[in-house]
Amino acid sequence: MKIAIFGRKAISERLVTLLTEQGSEVEINPGLQNKAGIDLAIIDSLSEDVESMSHHIRNLWKVPLLLIVNEGNSNWEKLYSIHADGYLRERTKGPELKARLDAILRGLPLRTNTMHVGHTIRDSGHNFE
Repeated sequence: MKIAIFGRKAISERLVTLLTEQGSEVEINPGLQNKAGIDLAIIDSLSEDVESMSHHIRNLWKVPLLLIVNEGNSNWEKLYSIHADGYLRERTKGPELKARLDAILRGLPLRTNTMHVGHTIRDSGHNFE
């Protein structure tokens, strides 16, 4: 699986280490014009211009989109507003990361040229549809 990560350097480097250990190919901040076989995009919620990046990925790349969140309520609101397919907590460790990625990919319908949006995401009493 080829994964694009858009985010702060420390977060991106930690995710690269975890994801490559699991056999994924990872690109950090590849540029929005260069999809180049990307299967999944991960965006740090504290990155600049998250809404614009997610809109581009959702409409042009048509790949699953995950948001890296911390515990702040604004992150949960952002998760909902950009129609992310799921989330990763900022401090997610290797086994949890693999389980979350597998669950998210299993929960998405097989795609050809379209992307289904509108999955329910539940966590700690939050419910997003």
